[in-house]
Amino acid sequence: MSNPLNGGGIRRSDGIKVNMAAPRSYQISPWRRFPALVHGFGCRHLHEQDLRDFGAEKGFQCVFLRQIHGDVFHVVEKPPQKILRGDALITNRCGVLLVVKTADCLPIFLMDGARSVIAAVHCGWRGTLGRLASRVVRGMTERFGCAPASLQAALGPAIDVECYPVGPEVRGLFQSAGHPMDIFRRNPREPENWRLDLRAANRYQLLDAGLEEKRIYSVDRCTHCERDLYSFRRDGEKAGRLFNYIGLTCEEGGCR
Repeated sequence: MSNPLNGGGIRRSDGIKVNMAAPRSYQISPWRRFPALVHGFGCRHLHEQDLRDFGAEKGFQCVFLRQIHGDVFHVVEKPPQKILRGDALITNRCGVLLVVKTADCLPIFLMDGARSVIAAVHCGWRGTLGRLASRVVRGMTERFGCAPASLQAALGPAIDVECYPVGPEVRGLFQSAGHPMDIFRRNPREPENWRLDLRAANRYQLLDAGLEEKRIYSVDRCTHCERDLYSFRRDGEKAGRLFNYIGLTCEEGGCR
């Protein structure tokens, strides 16, 4: 397996189209060849009402989560009557816009273009520790017959490793759970602490789950460094949330 820390097969900014029209979001250029697919990693200028208005205009019903920083995912067969608790959503239905919110955590989209199956995943360090991304891949495989090698993934803006110090207790949890330890770097200013690379950790999971390197894309933007993005580590409780969305339109025939 190639080392994700060395950029093994990961498409960086040259594979990304930045669309700042409404809805204001980062989009994956190669995914434009799937006309039924709508997606975007929102910046701070994309508000919840903007997203709801966009969804209504396109015939979508937005599905939000009460995110719990865990490893729970849901398969959405129709828009739920109440807000679900968890950190990931999977669907093969058109007219459903899956939404996860972030403000340093890593948003991940998964997509099977042949079977019209999509997922939205919210990966903080706890979800990453619980291998949520690989659990969602397994869920797509078991529920819809997706082949992991046929899946594509997109990693959105998140806090960069250089801006994400964690304590030795967090590193110890990852070590005990069998995660590769090169997802951590020493913090030179605080030798007793470490820095966690959320992107590398989740790339490892996706590759280990069977995805091909060439099918993993990344929007390499640091939420902590870039003022166009929200960061809880930078702004604390006053930080807003980034809205990340993915859905299948009905009019393009990409649904069941």
